Amino acid sequence: FILFSYLFSLATSTITFEGTSLTITNEPSIEQTHISNYSTATSCKITSTGGVEIKEQAFQGFTSLTELSIQANSISIASSSFNGCSAITSITINAPTIQIQQGSFSSSSSFSIIYKGEQFNSNMAS
Repeated sequence: FILFSYLFSLATSTITFEGTSLTITNEPSIEQTHISNYSTATSCKITSTGGVEIKEQAFQGFTSLTELSIQANSISIASSSFNGCSAITSITINAPTIQIQQGSFSSSSSFSIIYKGEQFNSNMAS
């Protein structure tokens, strides 16, 4: 049963890039090798019915990325995942469980985070 569930989740994962919008759906692990061809994206929407793990340096080089939206059952963002994403101004997170490692947004400018309807102003570079 576990193998079937894993294979089913792989079959339904998609990455689409239209205009300057990157959409990642049901991808359990996001790595730079999966998305580096889309580094001109200005917005990114990540949705999953399960958990999402954003690996180290996954979005490195996405210097035009201004908006990030993540909706999943659990979210894990590794250190330096968004290294150099200096244009980010808004991050919206909708998940009951979140783990953000220190330095996840190193070299990023100040931005606002909306989590469960509450807005926070933060610079998570440190």
